[in-house]
Amino acid sequence: MSEAIISGLKLHEDQRSPMVEAELKFGGPSHRVWYRVSDSPISDGAETFLVASLLPAMRRGLALRTSSSVSPKLLQNLPRVQEILHGWDKTLRPVAVAAETRISRNPSDGVGCFFSAGVDSFYTVLKHCPRVTKLIFVHGFDVPLADTRQRATVVAGVRRAAAELGKPLIEVETNLREMSDLHVGWEYYHGAALASAALLLSHQFGEVLIPASHSYADLFPWGSHPLLDPLWGTEAISFVHDGCEVTRFEKVVQIASHAVALRHLRVCWQNLDGKYNCSRCEKCVRTMISLHIAGALRTCCTFDEPLELSQVAQIQLRGASDRSFVLENLRAAEQSGRHPELAEAMKECLQRNASR
Repeated sequence: MSEAIISGLKLHEDQRSPMVEAELKFGGPSHRVWYRVSDSPISDGAETFLVASLLPAMRRGLALRTSSSVSPKLLQNLPRVQEILHGWDKTLRPVAVAAETRISRNPSDGVGCFFSAGVDSFYTVLKHCPRVTKLIFVHGFDVPLADTRQRATVVAGVRRAAAELGKPLIEVETNLREMSDLHVGWEYYHGAALASAALLLSHQFGEVLIPASHSYADLFPWGSHPLLDPLWGTEAISFVHDGCEVTRFEKVVQIASHAVALRHLRVCWQNLDGKYNCSRCEKCVRTMISLHIAGALRTCCTFDEPLELSQVAQIQLRGASDRSFVLENLRAAEQSGRHPELAEAMKECLQRNASR
């Protein structure tokens, strides 16, 4: 097979839990990918599955085709998306995309924001709180769908945070990662995954905010990026990559003055022992460092273990992204002049990981 094919697209318009599904094939066995949404209305899913299929098709070098009609704007932007991705990773090869176009409707007035109760999403929501109409949380991205116990723990905190912020929460559930992880790493794919989920909500939002991971000073190839995120939009919905003007540490300082954030902050991705925050993984430890330097660790009730210097020195860094956050914390500790031992522990961490 020389094509990647999107077929069998179906929209199930249950008002309590509308759902879309489609068959995605990339030269081998097909994948039945589905999305379920907690709040209607939702779109028919054509753009959702086109965006979800692009990177796997590029990795396989297969022309991408769908019989469903899609946004002219999105279709026109896909060559640019592919130029960027190929510039970052030569194994992601530009491919032809074949689809009919359709007339798009006018944008909705709603403004959505992805929200996981993490540092980036709390910063963006608090920054834009008056105009954000609803928050969006996706099941199946950072916590596997099969881990029902951890999902229940996580979503309970996210729901409480949204309620205290006074914002309705839309929950999207999808098995997308079960397909995407077979083809493309999450590091490059997660931006397309977020866009694919948000495109389902174009009847509710004319704009969706995507909280940034990195500042303008630390931009490098990353799936959600200020170059890429806006290109996933259509005539009916636009995507805004928000928060690059500050570092992750500066975001922590900002949200540390908000009680809701300190009650519900969630950053853990390893989910050790089924905890909301395990307080031991790399992401937990670096966030605890930021909170400690900002003077807010003791008042943040979602970390239940102390910050140990030996733990800081032993952080395992997975790449440039993790290293950039340690450097931000190190600069903040040195500038404060109050945490010399913590600064030394971070230097030891950087040196040890460099030798690896």
